[in-house]
Amino acid sequence: MTISFMNQKGGVGKTTLAINLANAFARMGKETLLVDADRQASAMEWSTRRDEMHEEGDGLVQFPVISLAVPHLHKEVAALANKYDCVIIDSSASVNPVTTSVIVASDLVLMPLKPSSLEVWSAHDIDATLDRALPMKEHLGEAIVAAFVINMRKGKTIVGEQVAKAMKEHRLPLMKTQVRDRTEFVNAMARGRTVAETAPRGPAAAEINQLANDILEFFD
Repeated sequence: MTISFMNQKGGVGKTTLAINLANAFARMGKETLLVDADRQASAMEWSTRRDEMHEEGDGLVQFPVISLAVPHLHKEVAALANKYDCVIIDSSASVNPVTTSVIVASDLVLMPLKPSSLEVWSAHDIDATLDRALPMKEHLGEAIVAAFVINMRKGKTIVGEQVAKAMKEHRLPLMKTQVRDRTEFVNAMARGRTVAETAPRGPAAAEINQLANDILEFFD
């Protein structure tokens, strides 16, 4: 399965979700590859930090991270997908040929949204991005499968519930699990780690594991 994370707005935590979910699938025993398709290369920076801070016997579940921000990404990923159970793609926030190629390469496109009214409006702009990739996807005899996931939610806020309700009225589905805005994500990323490694019994790790299970159910 090939899963991508994208949103036209920055600061929605897509790289954090991509990294932590890649680790979650790797910890499930799946051969996992993380593809950084963003020219800002945030996932690659995290991987470099992870290698620099790696210590013998620290018990980390490793998975490869590669940079592939090219317009023909879908062709490269198609070849790589045969070698892995799971390919996670961290896409850029901008709309460009690479973004289109990421959609074509994906079995599932996940679009993180922060729980705010502004995010609801931006969600409708995503339709145009998906439509740009539709002709290429149809040429392959496939359909675009996409869903929203609420990320960086601050507690049980009223606005978060309002956004969730609004998203249900959108043509794309909303993943069941919502990931909250927790400092553990920031702490783990700064150390080249994931929340499953820095706080394996914490709520952040539990939410990532639940989202990973939701994704598996989605494919089933």
